[in-house]
Amino acid sequence: MNILPTHTNQTQADTAQARTQILVPIDFSDNSIAALDYAVAIAAKTGAEVTLYHGFYVMTEVQFATIDPSYLNMQINNQELYWNERLESLKEKLADKTYADGSPLSVKTLVKMGLVADDIGEMVHRGEYQLVVMGTKGASGLERIILGSIAGAVAEQVTCPILIIPQQVTYQGLHNIVYATNFDRADTAVIDGLLEFCKLFDSKLTCLHITTNSKQIESDQLLIDELKNTYWHVSEAQIAFVLQTADSAMEGIRQYVQAHKPDMLVLLNQKRSFIERIFDPSVSKAFTYTANIPVMILKK
Repeated sequence: MNILPTHTNQTQADTAQARTQILVPIDFSDNSIAALDYAVAIAAKTGAEVTLYHGFYVMTEVQFATIDPSYLNMQINNQELYWNERLESLKEKLADKTYADGSPLSVKTLVKMGLVADDIGEMVHRGEYQLVVMGTKGASGLERIILGSIAGAVAEQVTCPILIIPQQVTYQGLHNIVYATNFDRADTAVIDGLLEFCKLFDSKLTCLHITTNSKQIESDQLLIDELKNTYWHVSEAQIAFVLQTADSAMEGIRQYVQAHKPDMLVLLNQKRSFIERIFDPSVSKAFTYTANIPVMILKK
């Protein structure tokens, strides 16, 4: 599984044409800017292009039913102009960012009126973007888009990887990445892709499995040993395999993250209910590790 295609060994013209596209929803909150820092760092390593995206909503059909259409169009145009100017201003602040070869980072802006989650889902479905990087909280007032309330909806709709950046997290590099494995058939493809991704950041990958049934400890140990043997050729400095026990997978992951403080957690989503469980308020306490670690969700 290719986590994110890289284009660092091509000519500049070929690279520009084939760039991987990263979409970053921006509501100008500190959190969305932190998400942008992650996107820029990933783009710089992979040769990808970053699109700063802002979605806005004016009013419902019921609300504008009695309003002069020309006035409504004026309001929409004013909003587009306002948000375009703000995105362009943010883009200018990235002018000093470069790829590994020293060429300027490619950054675009996009302003659309509509529902953010739906628009992102449609754009990804059309193949326009291969990675979404977004924050989990929004700003207030005029800038208000509660990304936290739509992060689950976006993750549910997109078919590409999505990297979710929680509040109060700032980019400090990706030195240690944890992949939560449940011994899926796709594991080797995912791990192969993650190892290639880790090489770009000189990071270490830890494959973590949580055993929740004491009767399965021995069989799970055999499975993780088998997975480890598959990667006998990869040095221990690059990959590790860990088996832990806990009452639930979420609790086990939370304990591991708190103890080892990795820079990113990777989860493989196989069923629609997976995303719903993560963002369901009833399990939010068990997933409190998202308060201090980015989560990348891969789609099988």
